[in-house]
Amino acid sequence: MEEVASGGRRVASTFGVIFVILALAVLLVACTNAPRVAVVDEQFAKHYWPGGNPVGKHIRLESRAGTPVEIVGITQTIKYQGSVEKPMDFVYMPLA
Repeated sequence: MEEVASGGRRVASTFGVIFVILALAVLLVACTNAPRVAVVDEQFAKHYWPGGNPVGKHIRLESRAGTPVEIVGITQTIKYQGSVEKPMDFVYMPLA
């Protein structure tokens, strides 16, 4: 995993990007009545939008009648349990 400098600190680029996007989303939601946002991994994007770009699209997580969530970014697919793990769809959202 590539590391990049960020404000004098070294962070893993994938986690750094996820953190920055979600931190900004949390601030936006906390400051306004903004729509819900999410970052999806590449596997999720390929699964639901093969050959397309999901940024700006909306998903509903609870049900078809659930609150729409706007996709604001894509991050690298990460294997959490080992190198032989099958890639999984992931959606990252701020907790606020």
